[in-house]
Amino acid sequence: MRFNNIFKALCLDALIPLCTSTPLAKREPSCTDIVIPVTITANNVDLTSTQVPQPIVIVTGTYNIAGRYCEPENQISGHHDTLQVLVHGISYTRDYWSGDGPPGQGFHVDQYSWVSTASEAGYPTLAIDRLGNGISDHPDPLQIVQTPAEVEVLHQIIAQAKSGASPLPRAFDKIILAGHSYGSVVANVLVAEYPDNVNALILTGYSSTYNFVIPGMDFSSIIAPAATEDPGRFESLASEYLELTSQPGFDLMFYFPGGYDPQLEAQDFAQRGTFTTGELSTAGNTGSIASGYKGPVFVVTGQHDACFCNPQGLPSDEIDCTSFLADTQELFPAASSFDAYIVPDSGHCWQLHFAATTAFAVVQTWIEAHGF
Repeated sequence: MRFNNIFKALCLDALIPLCTSTPLAKREPSCTDIVIPVTITANNVDLTSTQVPQPIVIVTGTYNIAGRYCEPENQISGHHDTLQVLVHGISYTRDYWSGDGPPGQGFHVDQYSWVSTASEAGYPTLAIDRLGNGISDHPDPLQIVQTPAEVEVLHQIIAQAKSGASPLPRAFDKIILAGHSYGSVVANVLVAEYPDNVNALILTGYSSTYNFVIPGMDFSSIIAPAATEDPGRFESLASEYLELTSQPGFDLMFYFPGGYDPQLEAQDFAQRGTFTTGELSTAGNTGSIASGYKGPVFVVTGQHDACFCNPQGLPSDEIDCTSFLADTQELFPAASSFDAYIVPDSGHCWQLHFAATTAFAVVQTWIEAHGF
């Protein structure tokens, strides 16, 4: 396993003097909003049952998944048929991958945009709204929107992307799957169950430990039904669609003091999304051993991640994710390589911290170094 020091070679060979004329506007990827219909069968948990353990229940359905496909601004040989599939975490949408807005419209335009960095490197991206999130379908939040169903949805989306039977403009030869937080949980379970689905796996805001205890915060006290907490946006949703209610609690979970722009954090909280009782109840699938997955793995987590590196309930400045990322290698015993990068001075949502720009570049360098 290699850690941050393998990336110290990432540097600028020269600084080009800035000209005094008016700079050209930055080019942007060409993005299209699409809808991907998927039909799934999943082994969910019957969360209404009083049995211990709760029994498995088979659920089936056809759902519309909202996605944003971006053709890169730069066409680079070898990258054209490699698709980065981006899966957000709890309380977010596909906009998480482009600075809390569509590409080119995020906070400070592209400063916090994974999609923009991928576009500059010549990679197409597909950022999705997970089932029950954003403008994707919102089925039963207790019995349907659970981790097994999320995994099956992602499996179908990837299968369509590879076969060409999707709204995407072409079939893709290679899939790089990147998840964040709960999206990484889903991605981990996916490669455990379908090890040949993807060619490379990037897990952000993740480790094999999900047992956060944050001092001064009772998680159950800062969540409420989204329909009652925020009726202007979520009035039509069932009561098991939940929302975070406390901005201080939101900060403790997702941000590291001094490492972010307070204006971005305020915007992030104001436009926070939902999550379901079903997701929370089945998120314990983190740590799935993917014994059959043979591709490369890259784990990229904030130095002070309170959600995946803090079982002792330490204050944020005492959290150190190093050992947690090392332990995560055990989940991928057959991986061709395992690397980890600790994003300095960052919390759980490092993509929205000052260190994001450097971390995005590290990720794209890793992708190219592995032949994609």
